[in-house]
Amino acid sequence: MNYLRSLDEFKGVFISGDMVGRNSGTPAVIVEHDGGHRDVRDRMDRAGFSISTYAGSKPQCSALAYAVREYLLEQMPSLVLDNVQVLDVVESNSPRSFPDPESREARYLGTVEILFVEVSPRKSV
Repeated sequence: MNYLRSLDEFKGVFISGDMVGRNSGTPAVIVEHDGGHRDVRDRMDRAGFSISTYAGSKPQCSALAYAVREYLLEQMPSLVLDNVQVLDVVESNSPRSFPDPESREARYLGTVEILFVEVSPRKSV
């Protein structure tokens, strides 16, 4: 979430792990941890995340979802964030229309897995 918040393209977008504090109709990116596994004992992990985007219309929501996707898949690998280095980001499911069942707002949902290793905190974003 901090990585997405640091990007100029998402200034003014509500980015959080839940919907608490979000006003209906406000563009939003909701990032939820949804699994993963350790690849190499005590060194390398693979964490899964569901990425939901919300916006006032389906076209706006789609544009937001695919912008997030682009940054995660193309820009995030090799970054050092806090005390981890991102080795790769793999898409499990590309963003797809999945209207919110309660509010009926436009929502796109996709899933990614982030492969990372722990490093000393030399650089951070």
